[in-house]
Amino acid sequence: MPRPRSNIEKRKSQRIYCCLPIKYKEPGSSSFRKGIACQDMSGGGLGITLHHPLKIKDKIGVMLYLDGESDPINAICKVIWCRQKEDGRFRAGLKFIKVKDHERFLEYVCEKIIDLSLETS
Repeated sequence: MPRPRSNIEKRKSQRIYCCLPIKYKEPGSSSFRKGIACQDMSGGGLGITLHHPLKIKDKIGVMLYLDGESDPINAICKVIWCRQKEDGRFRAGLKFIKVKDHERFLEYVCEKIIDLSLETS
């Protein structure tokens, strides 16, 4: 029997809502698949939407394309959860294991957090 989902926030980092292009590569695959989009991100991970389910605990390769940049952020992520949405697509929560250009990624996240805080003040 599935456990009921908790409404308690478990994230350690502030989440940023976004819509960024993403590609992912599952274990054993030789090529990247195009995901629909990265829906949210934080310093600790990503929330993505895709056409196919991912296996919980799998480690996947991710290419995240930041606003206006052609050079993606490459990362290895662990699939924490994956659920099917009403429209048939899937939503997955990924935790970063390794980020190749971590400094550039964190700079992007920090800029977005600052922009968000300026908008709300």
